[in-house]
Amino acid sequence: MIGTTFTRAASAGLVLGSALFVAACAQQSSPPQQVRTENPSVTYTYLGDQELISANQKATLYCTQFQAVPSTKMISETADGKKQVVFDCVPSTPALQPSASYMPGTSHTVRTDQELLSAQRNADLYCLNQGNQRAVSTVAANADGSKTLSSRCVP
Repeated sequence: MIGTTFTRAASAGLVLGSALFVAACAQQSSPPQQVRTENPSVTYTYLGDQELISANQKATLYCTQFQAVPSTKMISETADGKKQVVFDCVPSTPALQPSASYMPGTSHTVRTDQELLSAQRNADLYCLNQGNQRAVSTVAANADGSKTLSSRCVP
């Protein structure tokens, strides 16, 4: 009787010890840790100012699927003589306001593609805040190398 009890106790101890050993060796799980995040981006090649404005409008449409707006990350030249613009889609803010420098119905003189995109965005924001869908713009080259952007709101 004592031998049977001892055997059962030893067996129970062996089973319990084995279970503890397996549990100790099991891989510990932890929740995933975020290492890095990036905004979606879109890249366009273009020739000339009107194509750059078109690329900006296409980037705006692309970014809306992420509830975001395009932000110009980089403008560069390609080997074939075209230019390339990279837009990051950044979360949109609830209150979209054009910069104080935008005046509807006036022309804006710009010197760089970056300034052109900024002026176009300000026109788009102004028109959006006025209940229109977007701004339609034209660009004229000036003798001094600058460009003049003229915009109007369209429904």
